[in-house]
Amino acid sequence: MEEQPEEIFAFMVLQKTDYWTNDARQLFIDCVGAVLSECEQDSDCGDESYSDNYCFAGDVVRNHTLPICENGKCSEEVVKEVVETCSDFCVDGECVEPECENDGECGDEQLVNYFCKNDDKWGKYSVPECLNAGELDSSCTSKFEERFEEECALGCENGECVEEQVTCYDDEDCGIDGFIDGLFCNGRKIKMSGRITETIHVIIKELFQARAA
Repeated sequence: MEEQPEEIFAFMVLQKTDYWTNDARQLFIDCVGAVLSECEQDSDCGDESYSDNYCFAGDVVRNHTLPICENGKCSEEVVKEVVETCSDFCVDGECVEPECENDGECGDEQLVNYFCKNDDKWGKYSVPECLNAGELDSSCTSKFEERFEEECALGCENGECVEEQVTCYDDEDCGIDGFIDGLFCNGRKIKMSGRITETIHVIIKELFQARAA
């Protein structure tokens, strides 16, 4: 004879009983309930669990799964929980800020070099710029600008104005005062040439004695 499972055997024994007392009825109900019941409390249905973070309505959220025992049956309740409120954007379960919202967040402008243009001094500058400011795909870059720096009176060479050449700073740099050559005749007068050095506007000028005393 094939063996019957305990729960079925118990059911058959009770069903074959001709006389049912209240205790017998309750025993039958408890027996069936014990056989068919999956749980008595929530903890009998497993542990709580969480999903990976994901984006929903611009924020970071996750699913919180709660096991529930109700009428001897296990079920679950899924609650959506906000993990983080994003001020800008949410990407792949994380809050993300734009790289830049204005040009000032991309750094300071830098001088690249000076150069000559139309015989004047000009400067080349690297100027930071924010592309797609405030957007998810914003990025910092830079552009070059040419700016007039200085008007050169004597022209421009190698990015600098040509300066007037300084050959002396005082009279002593220009030599020694004295007579030049010897005596000579000028008509019926004997004369002698001389030299006096003088710095005027940093240009050397020679002055000769025009007439002997």
